[in-house]
Amino acid sequence: MPGELTITLIRHGETEWNAAGRVQGQANVPLSERGREQARLLGERLSGAEFDAVYTSDLSRAAETARLALPGAPVALEPRLREQDVGELDGLTWKELLSGGSPMGLEWLADPLKARPPGGETFPELVDRYQEWRGALPAMGHVAAVTHGGLILAALWTVIGAADLHRWRFELRPTSLTSLRFGAQTLIERVGDAAHLERGQPA
Repeated sequence: MPGELTITLIRHGETEWNAAGRVQGQANVPLSERGREQARLLGERLSGAEFDAVYTSDLSRAAETARLALPGAPVALEPRLREQDVGELDGLTWKELLSGGSPMGLEWLADPLKARPPGGETFPELVDRYQEWRGALPAMGHVAAVTHGGLILAALWTVIGAADLHRWRFELRPTSLTSLRFGAQTLIERVGDAAHLERGQPA
């Protein structure tokens, strides 16, 4: 709508680490073949979409998703759109974390809103990164940002808030779309929309 800013946040396509249940944080893991196909399907869906600007995390899985989904569009690399830095937890499986493979990792799992992953950043620091990027955007238009699940949750948190992230669940499938509209009030238009991945569903 006129006089409003819409941000469409796009989660990157799947990686081999995603498929294996590994924590990847800011590890520079490329897309898998399945992830590339997901990005192409997203591209078919977005073929008629018009964005005033397109940004992407500078991590390869996001940047490649942007290239495949929005071919020909000018894309700005934006480090502030990176995933949460989980430090020493990179590469561990969620199963290893839950079984006590990292005591500090267990502390993070117990309180993801406040605890710091060993050698990484806290969720509030991730929120601050998102807010800094968001604050530099124009007041009007439609912006696309190819990013990561954690960053998208941080963006949603700025609208909804949550005292306990364990009770706050959104499914954000690879290449899913989440849209926020900023005007007289902030509205969440959609969360985790991945209809393009569902066979037989319209794009």
